Amino acid sequence: MRFSFSLRGVSGLLAFLLIFPAYVAYQSAVQFDLIPRFLGGYYTFGAVAAMPFAVWAYFQSRGRARVLVEILFFLFLALFSLVVIYGYFSGANRLIVNPHIAYILKIFSLYFVAMGFAWENSGYQKRLRWLLLLFCFYIIIASASGTYVVDYESLGDLEDRLNYQGVGLAIFVMMVAAVPSANSRVRMFLWPCVFLALYFVGARSEFLAAILAFLLVEFAKSHNPLKFFSSMLFIFFGIVLLGYFFVTEVNDRMVQILSIGQDQSVSERLVFQREALKTIVDNPLVGSYASYPPGAYSHDIFSAYVDLGLLGFGVLIFLYVLSTFHLINLFLKGERGDLFLVALLLILSSFMLLLVAKNYTYLLVPVAVGAYVRFYVSRYYDRGV
Repeated sequence: MRFSFSLRGVSGLLAFLLIFPAYVAYQSAVQFDLIPRFLGGYYTFGAVAAMPFAVWAYFQSRGRARVLVEILFFLFLALFSLVVIYGYFSGANRLIVNPHIAYILKIFSLYFVAMGFAWENSGYQKRLRWLLLLFCFYIIIASASGTYVVDYESLGDLEDRLNYQGVGLAIFVMMVAAVPSANSRVRMFLWPCVFLALYFVGARSEFLAAILAFLLVEFAKSHNPLKFFSSMLFIFFGIVLLGYFFVTEVNDRMVQILSIGQDQSVSERLVFQREALKTIVDNPLVGSYASYPPGAYSHDIFSAYVDLGLLGFGVLIFLYVLSTFHLINLFLKGERGDLFLVALLLILSSFMLLLVAKNYTYLLVPVAVGAYVRFYVSRYYDRGV
């Protein structure tokens, strides 16, 4: 699809830029004391600012299409909202309820952004490649002591520390939007840059998701096993070369991926998971919303069962099973379009992370579902979205 300046296209692009690239720029500028933290953590502000553009692009793109996955997603959000409202008025811990209220806003906004954004527009893809490259190089060059995240001790306010999870998510989404559609030479240049940037940021989940994306994209783009393995070898040496020039100290957080059993955060998460399973056994139908201390939630999909009960958990699982099987079936039949690959990468990555590392409020979930619905509408309703 050629680059165009339609109102619908520009609205979707503006919403995307306000959420992802602007977040990386803001967080980086705050961390290095270039600007004050006048917009808080930014994501809530970005969600509000992007909402009008995203909603316009969404309704212009989807028409009257009925998509079961979208219906399930809105049902899940309705259940989440009702439970949070009940928790608010029943005296649940405000340190859990208040962030959940903000998450509902962000999830709605990110879904509309992802569904309304023209992932398949070649002009947007090219410009996002340059933007992604700029951010990656800045992260690599500005990193010190093996990390892009400034130490707590060097900051006057602990809140000014960079949100590595949010930045990692933004870089990953930009990568999915920009890299798969590029030719092989551009991809071979961009992959190592993205991997090294995520390494310095310390976003382990997104780093692993990027590896999955790389394997899927290169397998999909290769016409024979030799080309696929050649791509893997090239990327490996590219990462080693960049690491030789820019990695002066080892990032302990990332190295701990190789020794999960000795990782303190993993040990803590196992404790949280056991407590969550106990809560589920004690409350098998409706769960027990906000029954855990702030931050002590299960870092996997069972967090939905704890907070939203069997119905919320079942809807989320069914949503992902439907979309995953549909996309894998199309992949096996030879589907390789740009929008298809975006939907495939986002759905598989978010599902994988929900199963092993993230709770149900993970913001890649609405992005993945939005991209899938856009692909579905584009393929089966042929509206040229």
